Amino acid sequence: MSSKNIQIRHKNGSEWDNLYPKTKAELVEGLDEQLAGKVDKEEGKGLSTEDYTTEEKNKLAGIEEGANKYVHPTSAGNKHIPSGGAPNQVLKYGGSSGTATWGALTSADIPTLALSKISDAGTAASRDIGTSAGNVPVLDSNGKLDVNVLPAIAISDTFVVGSEGEMLGLTAEVGDIAVRSDINKTFILRAEPASVVGNWQELLTPTSPVQSVAGKTGAVTLVKGDVGLGNVQNYGIATQEEAEAGTSDTAYMTPLKTAQAIAALAPAPDASEVSLSSPNFTSTNVQDGMDELFQSVSDGKNQIASAITDMGQSASGGDTFAQLSSKIRDISKDANAAVGDVLTGKTFYQGGVKRTGTMPNNGSVSQTLTSQGEEYTIPEGYHDGTGTVTTDIVNLSAGNIRAGATVGGVDGTFTSDATATAGQILSGRTAYVNGSKVTGSMINNGAVSQTLTTQGASYTIPAGYHNGSGTVTANITNLTAANIKAGTTVGGVSGTFTSDATATAAQILSGRTAYVNGSKVTGTMPVKTNDYGAPRTGQPGRLYVTPEAGYHDGTVRVYTDDGNFAPANIKSGVTMFGITGTYAPISTGSTTLTFNRSGSGDNVSSIIYQADYIPPKTNFLGSFQIPVTFKIGNIEYKGSPFNSITVGYPTNLTFGYGLYIVDPTVNAEIQISAIYNSSTGRIQLQIGNPSSANPKALFTNISTNSFTTGLRYVSWE
Repeated sequence: MSSKNIQIRHKNGSEWDNLYPKTKAELVEGLDEQLAGKVDKEEGKGLSTEDYTTEEKNKLAGIEEGANKYVHPTSAGNKHIPSGGAPNQVLKYGGSSGTATWGALTSADIPTLALSKISDAGTAASRDIGTSAGNVPVLDSNGKLDVNVLPAIAISDTFVVGSEGEMLGLTAEVGDIAVRSDINKTFILRAEPASVVGNWQELLTPTSPVQSVAGKTGAVTLVKGDVGLGNVQNYGIATQEEAEAGTSDTAYMTPLKTAQAIAALAPAPDASEVSLSSPNFTSTNVQDGMDELFQSVSDGKNQIASAITDMGQSASGGDTFAQLSSKIRDISKDANAAVGDVLTGKTFYQGGVKRTGTMPNNGSVSQTLTSQGEEYTIPEGYHDGTGTVTTDIVNLSAGNIRAGATVGGVDGTFTSDATATAGQILSGRTAYVNGSKVTGSMINNGAVSQTLTTQGASYTIPAGYHNGSGTVTANITNLTAANIKAGTTVGGVSGTFTSDATATAAQILSGRTAYVNGSKVTGTMPVKTNDYGAPRTGQPGRLYVTPEAGYHDGTVRVYTDDGNFAPANIKSGVTMFGITGTYAPISTGSTTLTFNRSGSGDNVSSIIYQADYIPPKTNFLGSFQIPVTFKIGNIEYKGSPFNSITVGYPTNLTFGYGLYIVDPTVNAEIQISAIYNSSTGRIQLQIGNPSSANPKALFTNISTNSFTTGLRYVSWE
């Protein structure tokens, strides 16, 4: 390699460093430092391409050994709030420990709280409802407060009606107004009901002296024709110049203007030369007539002056007419009455003018005042002195006025019948008794509770008021059903002690006692200490021995005696209860029997068939089949080959019961029996009711009146 020209370089950033040729020292310089930072390869592991940071390493280092992924437990106390829920719903007990469900809050979810436990209930919550002092008033069924709390307030309505009947038919309240268009009058309802005419009060208005103007009423506007001036021109008064000129045709002349015009236009004649002919004068010429007229006027003025003087005014004949006229007017100038001061329709002079009085004539006006402070304005005008204003205050009675007070002459009695004392009124509350306000001193115990746990214990209820929530509870220790005799109720708890016992007196040893279902029972069970005999019953292959009732200690034996239970009475070769028989029948055989029915009809209480039979021996035992078909209720008897019957003679084989049927659907029974009568030599087959059957059975579908059957028998000596 040294003989070759080789150069090895390493790129360092943008520069190339020469790695070869270099000395060994140069080649290994800094290599130790780089090797110290390398990652050693471990067996079975490789280098990862993922960037593994120090943060991730520290995170893994903080995990405890054996730690696993956390799963939140679901046991009671660790469950999360369930999903769901809606406005106005809350979490409620879910029915098992640690569970909850969403649901609307009901009254059953809210425990009963004493008022003392509610800090912000206010004082009204502890008050009773009612209208007395200290109570909370409530609305009645009509949505109104009691009139003792808030008297009725009338809001007047106005009704226009055309007759009295319409007015009385109004649905009106006190204070409502009815305007009668038929008589132009107005009425107000002063008391209910509105259907009573006397409850309506007329509202009076002052009469007017003027009823109409020129035949017109209401807001009147007059024209000249309304006052008889339809043909009169609306001209003005002529001036002096127009009067003297005499050329205007659109002006009126007054006497003064006419006289002035004549005086201005006519020449002045000699009065003595002007003749005068008038029945009003004696003179024949104007001059004498003027003198006569002057004297007449002078005399008249003197008379007028004298009359004025008589009326209290100074006057003389020398006064001018104007002065006299002024003095005449002055006659009434000292009168101070106005038209409103004089009764309507009456005339008078005042200030020299004749006037007509306008004072309303009210005659007799009456009114009743029904409420405190109510005013009645006496109508302006004349009253004849018979009208009255009377007080009749509504509800102003003794029962509505405080006892000890007199209102409007009425002595009050309200609260006079109250008898409560301060000690009988709740502390801090007030009431009125016989007109005086009393402050209660009765102790307010609120809700007082107590529990009595022993028989005969008592609790003295503290004196004072109790709010009805306090309780005294009997909670007698150990008073449970299991501690009380069965059949007995103690304090409302029905006992069950000994109720599960089932023994009867016959099941308890004689002389011993026990309690069963609450009662003491003395045993009657006899104690058996010796062997004894007992009655027996039997059926083929089995013997029943009935032991006597009572207690057996395990050593007593029960036996039964029967003299016929002997080998000689047991068939040879047959062993019965350990005894082997030695008896052999004398003979066996068979014969044919014909049974004939006696009687007729199906619905009889007993059906009898009879057959003649001569037995081969005195003692015999035989059996035969009965091929007769009949029904009782729902049970059908079909006869052979289903059943056979046995008959014998003598002893207990005289009656052989071959069939016994019970039909519960009709509550009826039947039996079939065979009887051998040795005196007649007949076998009698009887189908009927047992003596105990009730009701008796009725038979249907009896198939035949006679039948033949074979008899197989065994006879012996």
